[in-house]
Amino acid sequence: MHFPSVNGYKKQAIKDKKEQIIYGAHKRKILGNPSFEEINIAYVDGLCSALRERMKFSVREAKTFAKKRKTIKELLDIYQAYNNLIFAKKGQTPCMKENMVSKIWSWSELLHKRLTTFN
Repeated sequence: MHFPSVNGYKKQAIKDKKEQIIYGAHKRKILGNPSFEEINIAYVDGLCSALRERMKFSVREAKTFAKKRKTIKELLDIYQAYNNLIFAKKGQTPCMKENMVSKIWSWSELLHKRLTTFN
């Protein structure tokens, strides 16, 4: 799992829930020593909202409804690549903020890039 990195800190906000009912949240330091005020759940809520908007396969059974876990994983992989490399907020993608790439990618660049995978 990728945790947001700010100033070299890694942190996580976790929702506490029982049977799909959220009753609170707690924070956890992953790396470094960020203040607890810097850790919030807004990133998680934003991701869930974006997935509901853009990933219609998960909303209701229709032609696009994903029935297999492998299909869902592949669709989420495509969304993750789009979100990290193509979709820019304030002129930067998440990969640009982490200095992994130097420019915003296009769909063509993403789909034609030869990648090395390690098993």
